[in-house]
Amino acid sequence: MKEERFSELIKKYQEGKASSAEIELIEAWLDSRKDFETYGKLSDIEVQKIKKSIKSGVDNRIESKTYDKVKLGRGFNIIRRAAAILIVVVAGFLLWEMIGNFAEKTQIQIAQSSGEVKKVILNDGSIVWLKGNSSLTYPEEFTGEQRLVELDGEALFEITKAYTEPGLWGRIIGEKSVRKSFIVKSGSLKTRVMGTSFNIKTKPGETEVYVLTGKVEVLLDEEKGLELLPNERSVFEHDLQKLTKINQESLSMDSIRKAPTFGEYTQGTEYDMYFENIELNEVAKRITEKFDVEIAVEESMKNCLIRADFTDQSLENTLELIVETLNGNYKIEKEMVYLSGRGCY
Repeated sequence: MKEERFSELIKKYQEGKASSAEIELIEAWLDSRKDFETYGKLSDIEVQKIKKSIKSGVDNRIESKTYDKVKLGRGFNIIRRAAAILIVVVAGFLLWEMIGNFAEKTQIQIAQSSGEVKKVILNDGSIVWLKGNSSLTYPEEFTGEQRLVELDGEALFEITKAYTEPGLWGRIIGEKSVRKSFIVKSGSLKTRVMGTSFNIKTKPGETEVYVLTGKVEVLLDEEKGLELLPNERSVFEHDLQKLTKINQESLSMDSIRKAPTFGEYTQGTEYDMYFENIELNEVAKRITEKFDVEIAVEESMKNCLIRADFTDQSLENTLELIVETLNGNYKIEKEMVYLSGRGCY
């Protein structure tokens, strides 16, 4: 960035007219200069002038002649070029973020249930079953570092694991892919997960979160919240703004399935995918109902018996488990799944 341009940005900042992107550029430029040791060959007076310029740059207009008087030599020219590259990277990142945020905000979807259970399959493969008179607000496509939806009412969530790949700068500094958290906002309450299944129910005066599998964190006002394990429950009292964990024993899915409340939470959904010696042809029908895909099973495999629990598994994981068990193969083409193999005889 040329000194004249930098001075113009500083003036805009002092007059309160600088945008957030321009402020980011100012800070990045200053940080890039401060991070390098370029003062070795300068006199003490010259060093103090430059440091003072950088330190007071955000609060006082910097005139380019301050730097014109200092001959910084070839080393500083290299650093100036490095700073210019950094500014381009920062500006590009900010632009990408703004475009991504704008795209996500302009693709908002709203699903509503009217007394009956309504299934919503999100673009990451997660499934939400809306119950009663409820609504779910969500982006058509998750594009940020987290997956955020808003719930009004009650729903059963089955969340898939998702990962975010590092951007250009992240790859440069060696960052690796990390899990994308999934956040459900219910009024002032937030439920944060990575990949799990749980039920949220809002009714007059309180909101309940009940966990079926995995681990969930329930937060209030961005503070560290309560961690819930399978079969544990929290209740948020609206009037008192009080979040409480109900002491229940953490149980396995087999035990939770036998509890009376399991049917209450899963009624009207295809959540439960436990099979006890069921023919693959019937299992395929259940998979079709749950994931809204068509499945073609090779004749040799239709009568093979399946004894497995595919509850809380994605479509891909379910198919992987089936073909591993039966020594078969599968392929997905658009919304069609083909299962093939030698069969079970």
